[in-house]
Amino acid sequence: MTIIHFRAVNYNADIKLKQFVIQRLDKLSHFYNQIIEIYVFTKVENTSDKKNKKAEIKISIPGNNVVVKKICKI
Repeated sequence: MTIIHFRAVNYNADIKLKQFVIQRLDKLSHFYNQIIEIYVFTKVENTSDKKNKKAEIKISIPGNNVVVKKICKI
């Protein structure tokens, strides 16, 4: 099983969100079994702009790190 670290910045993440993220990321081990750790950072910025939600996933694998960043479109 892969170690998954979840961090919510500027808000309190609901347990349902954490469970959803863990459930989805556990599926990655079916495709690549050498994942060491996964770090998930979610952030809500205090702005009036509707594009204030961000997510970043850092996947640690032997020799490299894979980083995926996403900003909401709504």
